[in-house]
Amino acid sequence: MHVVITGATGSIGQALIAALENDPAVRSITGIARSVPQRGSGKTFYVAADVAEEQLAPLFEGADVVVHLAWRFQPEKRPDELWSTNVLGSRRVFDAVRQAAVPRLVYVSSFAAYGPREEMALIGEGSATTGIATSLYSRHKAEVERRLDEFEKRYDGIDIVRLRPCATLAESASSGFVRRFADSLPGSSFDDAARQIARYVAQTPLQIVHVHDVAEALRLAITSKARGAFNVTPRPERAREIEGSSSVVARAASIALRLRLSRVDQNLMDLAGRAPMLDGRRAEDELGFVASYTTEQVVAEALSGLRQGVALPVGSPRMDRPSAQNSNSAHVSAEYHLT
Repeated sequence: MHVVITGATGSIGQALIAALENDPAVRSITGIARSVPQRGSGKTFYVAADVAEEQLAPLFEGADVVVHLAWRFQPEKRPDELWSTNVLGSRRVFDAVRQAAVPRLVYVSSFAAYGPREEMALIGEGSATTGIATSLYSRHKAEVERRLDEFEKRYDGIDIVRLRPCATLAESASSGFVRRFADSLPGSSFDDAARQIARYVAQTPLQIVHVHDVAEALRLAITSKARGAFNVTPRPERAREIEGSSSVVARAASIALRLRLSRVDQNLMDLAGRAPMLDGRRAEDELGFVASYTTEQVVAEALSGLRQGVALPVGSPRMDRPSAQNSNSAHVSAEYHLT
């Protein structure tokens, strides 16, 4: 099996490549990203290409599966640029899949594609993907879902899988995640605060899934014959009791005062506060996916990574873009992901 991955140098893309490298069903991997390093390894060959600009069909030829991960979060102040990559770029990927006669497409959508949370009940994949109007990220995810609906109706010969992960986090991304909320973290109170944060987050409606669990769900989606949409959720907490928003806000405010948090991204906070809770049973039943991490474990690991200094800086250094003929390398992005 030959797999092509767009957005291959992000943290999800790198975790997926690691998983596929160890899967005997996968013969070769082409990783596509705007910037790639100098060398690859194992089964993986990298190509520098921008989904918003390049001719993608030639890069997809011979693929058994295309996995679409490419997405931009910045610059938020230039939404037209984000639209070009996220929405129009996704449409170009879908069209190239058809042009190259690729039989299977796996698109990584998001919990943010769903409408705002109306109650504390878990929602399934049949819920409307209307997005949350106050979030640009959510609006883009909902629009891509709509365009994929149209594409699927026109070209029913392509097996299409949509994964909708919860907010995704990994140890290597913790620096970026925390810096979006904080200028500094007092060392003396960090360990106690980290435990409190992990415990409190586990009691909120916010679900956070580990990047390695998302990669495993993707691997199963790639190598199976399943079709349709699948929520990707963390392993359930033991005796988890979800608290209402007023309690969450009060506790979050208390933690913020202790840690002297600032620079809060209001759009991100609004999205997290209004996002629905996902039911992951379909992925378990049809893909055989079972998450290894709970939300509390994911948050605790990410904060531990920050404490130990293993987290990478926010964002990725801009690299030279070698030609499609000779680019072959590996690169790990340090950004946190909402998908």
